[in-house]
Amino acid sequence: MPGDGADGGVVDVAAAGIVDAAASGLVDAGAGGAGSAGGGRAVAAATPALQYAGAGGGVDAGAGVDAGAGAMRSGSAGGASAADRGRCLTVVLVGMRGAGKSTLGARAASLLRASFLDLDEVITASHAAGGRRPPQLVAELGWEVFRKMEAEALVNTLHDPAASGVRILACGGGVLEAPQAEEILAAHWPVVWVDRPIDDIVDGLERAAAEGQVRAAAGGAAARESYVGRRPAYRRCSDFVFPVARGDLDVEALCLGLARLLRQTLGWSKVHLGPDTFVLQVDVPSCLQVPGHAWREALEGIDVVELRVDCLASAQDETQLAQEVAQLRRFLNGTPLLYTVRSVLQGGSFAASEAEYLELLRFGIRLGVEMLDVECTVGQATIDAVVKARGTTRIVGSFHELREPMPEAEEQIAGVFKRCELGGVAAAVRVGVRGTSRQNGWIIQEIGEAAVTKPFVALCFEGSGVRLSQLLNRCLCPVSAPPGTLDLCGGLITASTPPSKLLPLQELLNCRKTLSSLTPAGRQFPILGPWRSEMPMMLANICDGVLKELGSAHRCLAEPVASEMEIRRLLRLTSVGGAMLIGPLKQEALSLVHRFATPLAEAAGAIDCVARGEDGLLVGHSMERQALCARIRDLGLCSGPHGASGRIGLVLGGGPSGRSAQAALLELGFARVLHVPGDEEHFFSYLVMLDKSGGEKLGFDVSHDNRDSLRVEGVSGGLTAAWNDAQGPTSILRVRPGDLIVDINGASGSVGALVGQLGLDQPMSVRLRRPIDASGPGGEAVADLAALAALPALDVLVLAEPPSGGYHSITGAQWLQPTICRLKPVVVETIWPPPVEPVATDGPHFGKSSLAEMARASDCLLVEAMELFFERACLCLQLWTAPTGAAAAAAGAAAADA
Repeated sequence: MPGDGADGGVVDVAAAGIVDAAASGLVDAGAGGAGSAGGGRAVAAATPALQYAGAGGGVDAGAGVDAGAGAMRSGSAGGASAADRGRCLTVVLVGMRGAGKSTLGARAASLLRASFLDLDEVITASHAAGGRRPPQLVAELGWEVFRKMEAEALVNTLHDPAASGVRILACGGGVLEAPQAEEILAAHWPVVWVDRPIDDIVDGLERAAAEGQVRAAAGGAAARESYVGRRPAYRRCSDFVFPVARGDLDVEALCLGLARLLRQTLGWSKVHLGPDTFVLQVDVPSCLQVPGHAWREALEGIDVVELRVDCLASAQDETQLAQEVAQLRRFLNGTPLLYTVRSVLQGGSFAASEAEYLELLRFGIRLGVEMLDVECTVGQATIDAVVKARGTTRIVGSFHELREPMPEAEEQIAGVFKRCELGGVAAAVRVGVRGTSRQNGWIIQEIGEAAVTKPFVALCFEGSGVRLSQLLNRCLCPVSAPPGTLDLCGGLITASTPPSKLLPLQELLNCRKTLSSLTPAGRQFPILGPWRSEMPMMLANICDGVLKELGSAHRCLAEPVASEMEIRRLLRLTSVGGAMLIGPLKQEALSLVHRFATPLAEAAGAIDCVARGEDGLLVGHSMERQALCARIRDLGLCSGPHGASGRIGLVLGGGPSGRSAQAALLELGFARVLHVPGDEEHFFSYLVMLDKSGGEKLGFDVSHDNRDSLRVEGVSGGLTAAWNDAQGPTSILRVRPGDLIVDINGASGSVGALVGQLGLDQPMSVRLRRPIDASGPGGEAVADLAALAALPALDVLVLAEPPSGGYHSITGAQWLQPTICRLKPVVVETIWPPPVEPVATDGPHFGKSSLAEMARASDCLLVEAMELFFERACLCLQLWTAPTGAAAAAAGAAAADA
């Protein structure tokens, strides 16, 4: 059967045969339900007596469960790193033309710092093709010859001896019709199936056809027929599935989703299993029916989301289940997903065979979930099959007996805890029992602490006893959604269990604060940076190594983030004690802290370190400023009888780094601080939540500002004054005169739209912007670098964020080289990776060179950006680990030197 795209001649050769990805945002540029295992005993068929059976292995699986059937395909590495598999690792993307393989693959590769290949482009560049694209090759040579070329290109690409690093390869939609292509891919790992609903694919192809990019025959019946025929082959040859939610055209979000899936499956991500981590248990019949705002409210402060697959109406339909997961992931913003199939025997809804249970777990692994619940009472063959297929998915061993009271013999309960370790492969353990008194809640905690060394959850259900268990549990403590958000059953609580309900997160935290039972130890401190930056991983490895060397229970990990929402999610976690921010995130995080540590940090207009104060609120610090101060002092520029009072510094460029550098030089007492600002916008934005549904007074006066915003002229009581009072007197989130209202409940772009929203009695999400003085904390603005010719000295030159046109676009840039040669300042880089664009010079030995090269050639002392990053990391460690911070900083400095 001819394929689609370049398949079957349906592509317009005159249009070069390529569907423009911009047509729908997802259409590929290239050419291009499995049932249960059956048989087996029912998971719910065991008797209650078997639940508390001995501490050794599980119940025999029975003849119907094949540990090998449907497991990870032969030849798969199950999460092997590139180092484990040699010096090259190629992620292969398969799926229908129009699914988004090329578009999403290219952008995901950029986020992951991987290289990207399109198999169609590889074919075109081959000697045999001679530059001809697939449609032309098909038209001139026929399908049989083209398919052989496609198979040859696939083999050569996967086994290229010159390839290195991580690569993402997008295949044409019809690649599986090439000779032996399915066998080739079945022997390769990893293969990811990008599975977009066929209706969306057809819509995209028809839009492209209407724009003259492809012939109309490319859509409709031909595409649907190909989809039905190829689905089984896509499933057989793939290790993982990346489902695209129906109607989802948010390309940027989908690219992030694919990048997260690959980061998880390649073993590059971590799940923090420390104290004060919380799990929201989602047991709705369908995620597709939950509105977005309900997800956003329910997920606030949640470390892990548990999807109760057994509660989904479509649990045993792989296509629909994939859509449920895809829809849920749209709102997770990187929150790890725990995939649970709870059997009737353990208080859930799943009543099918153990073979079907195993297939559902395997499908969860194929979806790339971060965590997987495995009931310890299933057969050992089932456990072995899950372990074999798990890859990098973390397993949670679980046991729940909610019908019979917990036994009095503590040895039996201890045996259950040990069984939940699943022979040592479980990353965490969960045990839920039915108690007869509140004392049982304490008892099961003590038994768990003595029985296992893994993080564990021990819940005792008895009247309101489950709430006591919530207070006692530290790791992965289950909570319910806030009232009025998600219509949940209460997690483990079902119609057959006691009527107790789990507390929502905020209510639980209030109880713990009242009882002073929040755990200060074992916090996580993420290093937050842009996806493309390698710096977060580098610093996280150093910081985490230092913490381990000091015997600290704290942990440091790298978290790539792409939006304020993702930063907000992480900083709102109770388990997060602080964070270090890198790159543009330093300004985006301003609206997420409650106050600045010092006025100088506020003057810098950016923060690069966050730590919780004694009141639990987030405090913003400028460690870049402190690190720069420390480095300049170390160089002796502040010593002598006059200190730095006679020194002159120049900050070249703007942005957060530029303002931090100005603040540092002013703090050191430099006589003159010159600065050439960049061309970025100088403001930060923040959200204010006001509930005017009862007709209350808003309490602020506004005037028109330009044509697209409202300017706050004053605050005069009402809801806004109440908001300000709740934030505290020093909070930067207080509404101030001069702030600009730019968005209300998504309405923006015109004063009329904003005023219309203000007149409605409704809950309001108000986005405000606060201008930051473009001149920074102070100093002398320099418009033309020709002024450098008159300087008698220049002690420090700080290279901050250049204008969009580069340093050479600054007026008078030609004066940089002679000034550096003549005055030989200490040159400090603050940007990583440092800008390498050339700066034109007139000197005979320089030609065109970067400022760093210019400084080296002039025998100037160069402080590289990497040095400042390590210094900042040491200062963060010192802050986070007080009162042992000095030792942490010293150890961090030693690690950085190493």
